[in-house]
Amino acid sequence: HGHASEAEPRSCANIDGVRGAATYGDNDIQALKEGFKAIGDHPLVTYLRVKNAFAQEKGNFGYRAILVNLAFTSACNETWGDVLNSSETQAAWDRFINEYATNFGEMMRQYPAEVARRLLGIRSFCQRPFGYIGEVQFILQSYLDMRKDSHFWYKILRTSDPYMMMNDFAKYSLA
Repeated sequence: HGHASEAEPRSCANIDGVRGAATYGDNDIQALKEGFKAIGDHPLVTYLRVKNAFAQEKGNFGYRAILVNLAFTSACNETWGDVLNSSETQAAWDRFINEYATNFGEMMRQYPAEVARRLLGIRSFCQRPFGYIGEVQFILQSYLDMRKDSHFWYKILRTSDPYMMMNDFAKYSLA
């Protein structure tokens, strides 16, 4: 979502490969500010973009958060090859592939494994310093609760065609 006007493949416009939320009590704005500052001050983190949805009055369906795209770099001078070949990464891949196959069928097992094989086969990529872009949403508990209650309707609203809706709701399948 959010990249409907981008050229295909739209997934290339989504640069934050991992997302998370830091949730604070409704009366703890100071702690939210301190958390925002603490992550931004970390020597391995660089804030790339900050969007203050608390300041917006229109266009975000009442959602309030501070959205941060950040870059993370390794302190150990690791390369992508080091990270991808580590036993921890291999175990995570195995868990992901097994869950993926469980949720989407055995024939789907081959796709994540093929992605890993291809990445490891790109020597220039494996020699690059490890770094990653992610998103952190600094949010108050009441807005997180509201988001959980309204996200279903938001998914429908943001969908431009039935195929996109089917893909978005596939994770809720009972099959």
